[in-house]
Amino acid sequence: MEKSRLGGTSRLIVLCIFVVMCGVFLGIGGLLAGWVFAKPLLIGSGIGLVAIFWLTDALKPETFDRFSFRKRKQD
Repeated sequence: MEKSRLGGTSRLIVLCIFVVMCGVFLGIGGLLAGWVFAKPLLIGSGIGLVAIFWLTDALKPETFDRFSFRKRKQD
């Protein structure tokens, strides 16, 4: 059985998504707690998340092809 490994670009994308999602959750928690810096953090994280998905679509790493709705290549 062959193990699937993430390439360098895919690892970077997953790391960026993880960091940005931490920022989103911290921003939401900060809004609930009334922190002053929570709103800019949430807005920045949201913009970062949109930018990551936009760049991911532009780069089209091979690992994420299985999640695409495009037609798959026949083996």
